[in-house]
Amino acid sequence: MRTSVKFLAVCAGAPAVALCVGAPTAWAAPSTDANVTPQTTNGSLSVSAGGSPLAQLGNESMATTKGASLAVAFNVPGTKGSTANANGTGNFVVAGDNSSASATGNFNDVRAFNNSDVDVTGSFNHVGARNNSDVDVTGSFNMVRVRDNSEADVTGNNNTVTALCGGSAEVSNQNNQFVLKAPCLGQ
Repeated sequence: MRTSVKFLAVCAGAPAVALCVGAPTAWAAPSTDANVTPQTTNGSLSVSAGGSPLAQLGNESMATTKGASLAVAFNVPGTKGSTANANGTGNFVVAGDNSSASATGNFNDVRAFNNSDVDVTGSFNHVGARNNSDVDVTGSFNMVRVRDNSEADVTGNNNTVTALCGGSAEVSNQNNQFVLKAPCLGQ
């Protein structure tokens, strides 16, 4: 005998938002330190799926989708907003803390965090950037990771590319390449 269980959770109302997003447990006393820089932005969260906005908390970040994809953009208080765009079928795109992530194609996994930018065109790519890094990918079945002030520009298919600690990697119109650029590792 076959049994299936279906579960759907929806957060609505102030108590549910506090549980889903988080809420302060105590209020802090105002600072008397004259050298404290005041917070200039609030945190924000934007979620879009299947071409429709699902959540918009704050206005600094923006997520958009076209087709059956999911995009999430967020920023923590004190950082600039982010943008996440997913165009096609099966894309999962996340951008956080003053970052931009975009996927056009199908079944891409794209992530950008902490002042980073990622732009992907193609299908079945896994691409991520962190900490002031930049990635551009055109092709399919590529796996690209960059972090810590690094960059990568990849055109082709089935490439594995990593750039770390200020590295700059380029794969131009090639397939099946394995590239590591990491000055801190002697590469």
